[in-house]
Amino acid sequence: MEKIIKFIIMLILLAFIWDTQILFSQNKNDFVKGRKYLQETLKPKTYRPPIDSLVALNLQRWKGYKLGLLITWGVYTQWGIIDSWTLCSYDAGWNHRTGPYADDYDTYKKQYEKIQTYFNPVNFNPEPWVTAFKNAGVKYILVMTKHLDGFCMYDTKTTDYSITNDKCPFHTNPRANIANEIANAARNQGLKVGAYFSKADWNNNYFWWRYFGVTWLDVNYNTSVYQEQWNAFKLFTYIQLDEITRNLGKLDILYLDGSWVKPGSNMDIDMPSIAANVRINQPGMLIVDRASGQYEDYLTPEYDIPPEPLGVPWELVSPMSPWWGHVPGIWYYPSDSIVHTLVEVVAKGGNLLLGLGPDKNGVLEPKCYERLQDIGNWMSINSSAIYETVYNIPFKSENIYFTTKKDTAFAIYMAYNNQQTMPPYISWDGLKPKTGTEVFLLGYNLPLSWTTNSTGITTVTIPVEIQNNPPCLYAWTIKFIRSDIIHIGNEIPKTFFLSQNFPNPFNPLSKINFNLPRGSRAGRITTLKVYDILGKEITTLVNEQLQAGSYEVTFDGSKLPSGVYFYKLSSANYTETKKMILIK
Repeated sequence: MEKIIKFIIMLILLAFIWDTQILFSQNKNDFVKGRKYLQETLKPKTYRPPIDSLVALNLQRWKGYKLGLLITWGVYTQWGIIDSWTLCSYDAGWNHRTGPYADDYDTYKKQYEKIQTYFNPVNFNPEPWVTAFKNAGVKYILVMTKHLDGFCMYDTKTTDYSITNDKCPFHTNPRANIANEIANAARNQGLKVGAYFSKADWNNNYFWWRYFGVTWLDVNYNTSVYQEQWNAFKLFTYIQLDEITRNLGKLDILYLDGSWVKPGSNMDIDMPSIAANVRINQPGMLIVDRASGQYEDYLTPEYDIPPEPLGVPWELVSPMSPWWGHVPGIWYYPSDSIVHTLVEVVAKGGNLLLGLGPDKNGVLEPKCYERLQDIGNWMSINSSAIYETVYNIPFKSENIYFTTKKDTAFAIYMAYNNQQTMPPYISWDGLKPKTGTEVFLLGYNLPLSWTTNSTGITTVTIPVEIQNNPPCLYAWTIKFIRSDIIHIGNEIPKTFFLSQNFPNPFNPLSKINFNLPRGSRAGRITTLKVYDILGKEITTLVNEQLQAGSYEVTFDGSKLPSGVYFYKLSSANYTETKKMILIK
């Protein structure tokens, strides 16, 4: 028995060493892998939709915006480092310390906090930024009010560690209240505005108490033992968020980072009180307390696109470069890669939040403007296939991604590997155009020829004159009125059958399959209707003559409230009813 116990202990130690090696890797190729340790795995099954009707309405609007932007900016740009993660006392790859103070942590932190005394972004002017954002098709921006280092990019009464304090040379500038200036510039151009805020504060003595040494990223003392100290930090956070939601004008989103500061940990900051107060200041405002569950109105996976639609509101958080903030010599991902990411995210029911940041002088690099212009050029042709769309099941066929809007469908062909010319034919399996309707290429005014064969493969012919002169780069969009009834399979079923909808529960789309067997009158009238829980008919999905075969119908519940619904298939003397659940 003793040997078995020792063996088990050894396995546990080896597992711990392995995890630690991954977490604290100094290889920058482990940037994404290491950072994902700081966030919980996505749990769409535990997502709780907002119960406040105004919040729910704003969430529905937000889901249609599709493209947002996070401005990452703070004193760290003065040193040319990606953000304030270097203040964490452990080395996790992305926060590897460099420079003249790197060898001594205490010296490094003291010198970092002195950046305030010479941080002076004299060329800060948000209007050109916002113009470029809007022209790129961005619908909302997140303004950074405070990162982990605790430095406030807005005017605050809670600390002297801020951009407007007289310790900072920029405080005399008429635009010193940077977060407020960016927010006002964005609203003036019709963009929605949110505030990014880090719950962790590595400058505040109530979080990293100077009585103790710095540990990892957590509060560095036992909050249940030193309750007075922790209560002071909770009050500090409450007041800062009250300031932000009172003084920064109309805010649509409060985006709370620092996912480890949450209930069930050593760092419960009393989110119910905070949420209640900020929503008094900003009624209906979305709150995104990342990885917390209770006040997480939409999920925020970082870097990696989920493999399938999540069925709940979500947003991919991804910078336009390998880093969130500006660093000297920064490079940006190619424009086609950014557009392809946007298309895939939207086809899976999400929004895309791109990240970028200005340099120490408050200037965005020319390459940044170039990428935004490229995105805008593509969106000027294809935006109708992006905004206010919902995902389809299936969401893709080979290199073609689908989005839908009411009865209109879009098949977006991804031009991979720098493909410059369109193929003579574009084919896909899944959605098909409604019989007799016209099919168009966005950016080309004439209808295209198309066919759908007996196996459900739709093929669109691309005219010769536009094969070498496509309307845009990166991806091309076919638009059509979709058929709600798709014939699937070649075999004739032997019996009637009505499937359980999939997925179930669903949001907002679900597939329903049914079989019509051989042996009864050809061309029978078949109906498939949806009813609410009181028996009231909601919609008719099928009402036409259908031959024997297997069929698939997509039900769109985007305009319906959450609840239980029933669907009923009737054909010849056969009827069957099943239950489905819509959860938003």
